[in-house]
Amino acid sequence: MIYNYININFFTNILINLIILGIFFGNSLIISNILEKKNILVKREINWIIIFYFIFIFYCFLFNFLLLFDCHKCLFLIVYFFILIQIIFNLFFFRHFKINYYKFFFFLIKKEKFLIFISLILFLIVALPISDADSIASHFYFPFYVSNHGLSNLNVDQYFEFLSFANSEILLFFSVSLKNTNFGAYLNFFSLMIFLYIFRKKKYFIFGLLSLPLIIFFISTQKLQLFFGLLYLIIFIIIHEKIIKNKIELFILTSLICFYSSGKLSYILLAIPLYFYFIYQYRSYFKDIILYGVISFIFILFPIFLVKYLYFKNPFAPFLDFLFYNPSRNTFDLLSYSLRSSEGWLNNLSNYKIYIKPFFPTSLSELSNGLGLLFFFSLINFNLLKKLNYFPIIIIVIVISTGQILPRYYYESFLILIYYYNFLKKKFLVYISNLQLSFVLIFSIIFIYFSYFEHNVVFNQSSFLKKNAFHYYNMNNLNNKKIQENILILNLDRMNIFSQNNYFPARLINLKKEIDVKNFENYLIDYIKLNKISYIIGNKNSLPSCINLKKIDEIEFKSAKRNLFINENFSKQSIYQIKKINCG
Repeated sequence: MIYNYININFFTNILINLIILGIFFGNSLIISNILEKKNILVKREINWIIIFYFIFIFYCFLFNFLLLFDCHKCLFLIVYFFILIQIIFNLFFFRHFKINYYKFFFFLIKKEKFLIFISLILFLIVALPISDADSIASHFYFPFYVSNHGLSNLNVDQYFEFLSFANSEILLFFSVSLKNTNFGAYLNFFSLMIFLYIFRKKKYFIFGLLSLPLIIFFISTQKLQLFFGLLYLIIFIIIHEKIIKNKIELFILTSLICFYSSGKLSYILLAIPLYFYFIYQYRSYFKDIILYGVISFIFILFPIFLVKYLYFKNPFAPFLDFLFYNPSRNTFDLLSYSLRSSEGWLNNLSNYKIYIKPFFPTSLSELSNGLGLLFFFSLINFNLLKKLNYFPIIIIVIVISTGQILPRYYYESFLILIYYYNFLKKKFLVYISNLQLSFVLIFSIIFIYFSYFEHNVVFNQSSFLKKNAFHYYNMNNLNNKKIQENILILNLDRMNIFSQNNYFPARLINLKKEIDVKNFENYLIDYIKLNKISYIIGNKNSLPSCINLKKIDEIEFKSAKRNLFINENFSKQSIYQIKKINCG
């Protein structure tokens, strides 16, 4: 069980995460001040957030290097060693903190008391235990599993979610090293706070950003989309406004583009137009940009590709598997299809709701999953689009071409649009922003009330998790059955931090049945035999009749729900023992 490996004390987790991120913050301030004094960087306030990202570039390279040599067991010692060096560095160069350190923590108190109220509300959500389904089954589970087992003997049929790992998951090795589950949420929140300070003079942009309904999702998940999305905006601002002054800054920006692209495989597609825009804006430095791009690729992206090739025989896993001979090809292709079609338009062309969701919720479960009306009105501002060389539209076209239409995939486009939008010319958008912000605050306060008072999450995390993490509820019920043999769970979409090693999810099986009915039976039988499945949980009517099953028990499972306004849905699932397989 995961809680044998991590610390679940609420206050200890807060303290540890804030101390570590405070150390990184101090490093970034000191280093940026030193570089400015030596005229290596042109003095500007944005420098220290750039250095902040560079610290994580270093750690990504370090973690990927350890994975290459299967050194997952020494991960903790390496992390503690380098953090100790950073502490010593801060103490030794403390005089370079200057006044910025003071300003960062007190600018809200002096000028914007309302902003500090919003920040505290968001922080109370950040501090909650991990409950997001993607974080439980993928983002945090990858570093947790790898730090304990490595990748050498990974069963890709069982842990197929790990095939799509990138630096978003690599950075969460910090979470495992610090023995807590929500470092990613703190990193998202901390990045947002730095961002608000740097751009504090753009009041309407800040309130537009905080009024984003998806902000609740971004700061409560271990998915680092907020962390990387803000980086994308910073890069675009630097390129679009041509503020680079020397070749060192040119190299730094090239590295940041490469780092952004390493966050997730799909980010590579969004980084490509950014890189070409960079070349266009600084075309007199064309050769330098190409050279710096190659160097950045070698140290940032190439280690990920190399790790994937070493363990999965495909550097782009799970995509482009037709280019490589791979005995697990069926698994790779099925997962690739799933990632492209999940909640996208590939299988839902006639569903009009998917085209509305980015701007307006289409159901109660979608209340906090959209970008809001600000995105719609800024997107139809053609003068703004022209001013930005239609870059937001390019992002949207690229996302749609992959088969995706989920609102969060347009986040980078949203950030660019509202940063450059002149709210004073369209004052009705200020009212829309305030309305959305009111919703975000009301929703957040209700969520905080239920979490901290109804479920007493500070002292009873189990009550909170049973309510908000269906994987926790379901796996606890199954763990109590104490079945030792391998189990195929038909309504388990993927493995997660609460599951045991003898559980097998059915996502690939369900996909096979959906897209290849003709070969489904053979695939299922091979899957059962290859993975030595002895038990099946679910509806036996969905299985071939040639599998002889004996019902031995029942179990109660909870279905996933999007938010606290949706009633919980429980169902009884049958547990079958496989007696015999008579299939041809």
